[in-house]
Amino acid sequence: MINIVKMFNRQDCNIFDAFGRVLSGTIHKNQTVKVLGENYTLEDEEDMAIKNVKGLYIMEGRYRIEVITFILILKKHYCPLIRNN
Repeated sequence: MINIVKMFNRQDCNIFDAFGRVLSGTIHKNQTVKVLGENYTLEDEEDMAIKNVKGLYIMEGRYRIEVITFILILKKHYCPLIRNN
């Protein structure tokens, strides 16, 4: 599960980059995901889209570092780790 907190548009304004926090699980490049909107409910799936992940990046100031996989590992109450495979 990923919580998208901000959308950044590219310079051509045709593509958006979604900035989010991985809450649980693993996400891979080219993985098919369900994007749930604010008005999504289990009874009405109208506010949902199925998309492919085109790329994964770690934001470092004004630079983006491309990675292949994000894995979230939680150990008790310590800070989560993000690994690059």
